[in-house]
Amino acid sequence: METTQNAATENAATPPSVASLPARRSNGMSPANTAWDRELDALLEAVLDLTPADRERFLERNASSPEIARHVESMLRDEAELGSFMGGSPETSSSPTEAGGADDSWSPADLRPGDRLRSFRILGLLGQGGMGQVYRAEQEEPIRRLVALKVISHALGLEGESRFRAERQALGRLGHPNIARLYEAGANADGRPFVAMELVEGPPITGYCDERQLSCQARLRLFLAVCRGAQHAHQKQILHRDLKPSNILVTEIDGPPEVKIIDFGIAKALGQPLTDQTLATGQALIGTPHYMSPEALEGEGELDTRSDVYSLGLVLYELLAGCHPFQISLGELPQIVREILSTPPPPPSQLFSELPPEERDEVAQARGIEPGRLSRLLASDMDWIVMKAMARARDGRYGSVAEMADDIERALAGKPVLARPPSLGYRLRKWVIRNRLATGLGSLTAAGLIAATTVTSLAMVRAQHAERQSRQDAQVSRQALDFVIDLFEAASPEVMKGEPVDVRQLLEAGAERIRESPIDSMPRAEILSTLARVQVHLGQYPEAVELAMESLDIRQQAITTGGLSGDDPAVFSSLDLLANALRRAGRGGEAEPLLERLVELARANGDQTALADALNTFGSLRWSQDRFDEAETLYREALELRISALGDAAPEVASSHNNLGVLLLSSARSLEAEPHLRRAAELLEAQLGEQHPNTLNTLNNLGLVLQGTGRLEESFEVQQRVLELRTAVLGPDHPAVATSHSNLATALRDLGRYAEAEQSVRRAVEIRRQTLGPDHNETLKALTNLGNVLRRQQRLVESEEVLNEALERRQRTRGPEDLGVAHTRRSLALVWRETGRFEAARSALQEVLTLQRRKLGDGHHNVALTLYHLGVLERQAGAYAEAETLLRQAIAKRRALGALHEKRLADSLIELAELAALQGREAERAALLVEALSILRRVLPAEHPELQELARSLR
Repeated sequence: METTQNAATENAATPPSVASLPARRSNGMSPANTAWDRELDALLEAVLDLTPADRERFLERNASSPEIARHVESMLRDEAELGSFMGGSPETSSSPTEAGGADDSWSPADLRPGDRLRSFRILGLLGQGGMGQVYRAEQEEPIRRLVALKVISHALGLEGESRFRAERQALGRLGHPNIARLYEAGANADGRPFVAMELVEGPPITGYCDERQLSCQARLRLFLAVCRGAQHAHQKQILHRDLKPSNILVTEIDGPPEVKIIDFGIAKALGQPLTDQTLATGQALIGTPHYMSPEALEGEGELDTRSDVYSLGLVLYELLAGCHPFQISLGELPQIVREILSTPPPPPSQLFSELPPEERDEVAQARGIEPGRLSRLLASDMDWIVMKAMARARDGRYGSVAEMADDIERALAGKPVLARPPSLGYRLRKWVIRNRLATGLGSLTAAGLIAATTVTSLAMVRAQHAERQSRQDAQVSRQALDFVIDLFEAASPEVMKGEPVDVRQLLEAGAERIRESPIDSMPRAEILSTLARVQVHLGQYPEAVELAMESLDIRQQAITTGGLSGDDPAVFSSLDLLANALRRAGRGGEAEPLLERLVELARANGDQTALADALNTFGSLRWSQDRFDEAETLYREALELRISALGDAAPEVASSHNNLGVLLLSSARSLEAEPHLRRAAELLEAQLGEQHPNTLNTLNNLGLVLQGTGRLEESFEVQQRVLELRTAVLGPDHPAVATSHSNLATALRDLGRYAEAEQSVRRAVEIRRQTLGPDHNETLKALTNLGNVLRRQQRLVESEEVLNEALERRQRTRGPEDLGVAHTRRSLALVWRETGRFEAARSALQEVLTLQRRKLGDGHHNVALTLYHLGVLERQAGAYAEAETLLRQAIAKRRALGALHEKRLADSLIELAELAALQGREAERAALLVEALSILRRVLPAEHPELQELARSLR
């Protein structure tokens, strides 16, 4: 790793200014005390601010003699970049040019390793630039320590010495852990001034962060240390004026990284002189143009702390987005300045998104994040903070570095940032995220509350813009949203004084509060609906049903009294909300008449959007009732309506693609399901981001498609990622997290990793029992999966106990004709088969087969699976003819299902091969096993135990 000491690189593209002035002997005194020297110094100070033509006219009028005028002109004849005292490196920098016959200009040979300068022993040259040289040295007394020793060249004359004294006096005022310290200052034997400073060995902050692939959060925390150092300098009335990555180094010494600001060589005092002499620069710019504020580039009046704020904004831009906002071509300084001043910088997220794909990947990798997630992270609070710091007009920036740091702290804490225009939805989202993290609300789902806010905000927008809505309706939505915000702000850590808050208790308190409030009926109904939607997203379905019923009752009463029309969108919303909550609570029978009414109202009203919403919810109900054909018809109509009304990229269209895809997946039509789910995932990730619950739902379903088509490793990776994100976004106890645990368990089971599968499915059962109750269908589904995993591990007694419990609860709550009951019965029959209870197992499997054929059709994959299990049973019972008939039926059906069920086809072929071996048909056995091995090599990883065992059997 290439490191950089506290010898900053020379200011890039610094414009020409006085450099390499002829050396003057001053007997160690500066300025010189002769009349000649005093006049020479005064003339130099005066003309350094002038153009060459103005200098000549000034000298003609003001010099006491032509001789002294010629001497000043001679001193100014050779112009070069002055830059920072620490600029360049030993290989590239040159010593100041000799002029006027001077014989004492600086030479690198003056100090060599081993030489001494007072109490300092020279160890080596670190760098040299326009002002002199910097050495790595060891101070031997009064304290032994390594230092950076700066020594100025006499050849620089008055202006260079003035600048050197400016840096020395600036550093003398400063004492902060994030600023390189000044240890000692003085002059050597021949009068050359020097300073001994803290030696900082480390890379620039941008390089340090990239090398260690620090996250954006970690970069922001490091940047806050930079802000603290800069703010300290400002409090001491000192501007840095050259804040850039190469002047902000990071060092690690026996602990966490430390940030050090270096190079105050062009620092400027605020309101008072740093030295007794003017720090003249002529017509030159002081600083690095790429990091200078517009007012510094234009020379617009006196600079203040906001100029350093601008420079820090540029550093932060680079830290986060990985690139500089001004893509400046090489050229002369005026051209560079014009490009900077005439080009508005794009927000970091925009510039990052416009990078070539390979550069985007590289930048994102250096921040330990995916490109899409980095783009969304930048587009949130970071864009606002950076662009406020870099505002073209000073008044638009943060008033101080401290204000900028405070906004960064707010962003890191999840609080609303001041740089961003305030909005109610933004405030609520920030409150939710902040308090979930700050008070440990394990059950709080930010997505649910954001969705609730979105619903209410959407109602406000529709109220303001739809012609049929009145001003009063908009006020209703405003009151509802204000109530929700007040409710959550009342439970903020500041109000609760550190007491933990549970979001469910908070919602219960909100419900009671609104019931006791004298607020009007329409705002009351809107608030109850909002709280109900939050409960749905939290997985609190019974509570959601209660609140939704109250909201609908209020609106129905308003219809009766004439205060609300029957086709009002609010009525549609209440009906849809209640039906959805009832369906999720397992009360589909009660939801059905509501949805029939909702569809009828929407068709009569001619509102395509409302009709599509109703059809979508109705399709979900029909699916839960195992009426798959009806569900598919409803989903397809909803999709067509949404595309027609909203376009093919709307979030509602993504929802329809997802629902239709899942339905097709559950019907063993994975190849048809995959394009719908991929389109849904593409739309949702682009619109909502990867972490949004809707996106995660679709990715979860896509993982199931991968599993269903035999891509087991891909499926496992997707399900594991979804579980991680759902846990982070929704909390560890959300029902959706339980779904991910259950699906991950299935993927692990299919990969032969049974112990891990058991751990994951037990967690799913635990979550669902806690959140949904012991009799909920999802709980019983997870319990059945647990029984199957235990059976795979030959823990048959435990498996039977678990499956008996699941079957008893399912029969009691859903009736004997339910397909879920049939699924659990089949799993239990397999345990009976494994323990030799063939009659009980045969009877159960035959009943299951009859029910499945009646409800699913003879070609369904579940029918093929039950035939397979019956065939295995008959083979184990010794009924070989019956077994062969059943297995060949299962194989035929699985071949018809195509690539979707290759793994199960291989299972059937292996079982038929075993039967052939029992009957002495070895050639047939070998042919069947070879076909099965060919299939398993396509669908299983090479290390899978089942694949390895089959390969061994053929050797």
